[in-house]
Amino acid sequence: MKKLNHIFPVIAGLLLLIGGCSENTAYKALIVTGQGKHNWQLSSENYKTILERTGLFSVKIKKSPAAGSDMGAFNPGFSGYNLVVVDFNGDDWSDRTRASFVEFVKGGGGAIITQAAGSAFPNWKEFTIMCGYTSDDKNNSKPYEFEVRTVSQENPVVAGLPARWIHASDILQSRLTGPSGNTEVLATAFSDTAVGGSGKAEPVLIAVKYGNGRIFHTTLGSASGEDAPAMKCSGFIATLQRGAEWAAAGKTTQDVPFDFPSASMAVTRTGFRVQTMEDDFAGLAGYRIDKSTKFFTDIQGRIRAAKGNSVELKKIETMMIGLLRDANASVDGKKLILRELSWMGSDNCVAAIKELTSNPDLKDDVAFALERLKAK
Repeated sequence: MKKLNHIFPVIAGLLLLIGGCSENTAYKALIVTGQGKHNWQLSSENYKTILERTGLFSVKIKKSPAAGSDMGAFNPGFSGYNLVVVDFNGDDWSDRTRASFVEFVKGGGGAIITQAAGSAFPNWKEFTIMCGYTSDDKNNSKPYEFEVRTVSQENPVVAGLPARWIHASDILQSRLTGPSGNTEVLATAFSDTAVGGSGKAEPVLIAVKYGNGRIFHTTLGSASGEDAPAMKCSGFIATLQRGAEWAAAGKTTQDVPFDFPSASMAVTRTGFRVQTMEDDFAGLAGYRIDKSTKFFTDIQGRIRAAKGNSVELKKIETMMIGLLRDANASVDGKKLILRELSWMGSDNCVAAIKELTSNPDLKDDVAFALERLKAK
């Protein structure tokens, strides 16, 4: 399957990260981590960045003592937060900490159970109920790209998502135990026996009601592999962000992002942010025929998404005209733009197209575009 990688300037990513840490956030989130066979050092920082990217959360990370140490004094202080993200799989919490977490959720607090935490406390009954489904870490697949199927459109976490979408290379937890408690499966994925799976559909996005609280359990998002592609999947990021808001507030105000994966390809992000239209046109300006068409593919998607929206279509057309008039833009990039304008352009683009008539590398493409526009 194809995979689309979005590349972003480092400076822009840093600016967004600083902006994401604003004090004017709606919710406070706590990530509890510090132990586990997974790469919790990376995953916890990624979760922090992903939540802060929404502009809704201010996030703190609290680390437990090292494995084998005294856990008696470990008390994260859940009550000061709207959301607790459990990114932990290690020594048992003390009875006091367990009781504090149960009280927090029952009282209306939100929680996220991450992929690693789904097998964290097999002997803690209340926690297994909060998970909805639990794993034992012995029946996981090898990493591979797989299709996620949305099975509910009622819950705000998945409302509006495609029925099928491709998730970037990840470990698929299989042979899960459940359901327990007030559990709703939001999405599933088929666990392929060819990579050690169960040969059946497994829950991957799970919503649980516990007392007055809400828990979003995602079995997606392994921090393993080179550059942790699963955590950079735009589908994983978007569902985690929406799941976090639902758990904290019982709703989501976030739209489905433009770059949400389709049924044909996985989409990963660098810097955990959505690629902008400005990014697309800047990338397309330097396009060569032997390079990836990822920027052009995004522009095509934006055009399709803007169907019926004259204001947005005019904005896109204006940027396309700007690229045609950019003396530094590549011939190959202009050819792609001419092809798109030939079917969706208005009278506004005709003058810019005619200006390219004298370019021998573009004259055939110009003639084709003008002929099609004339026939509209």
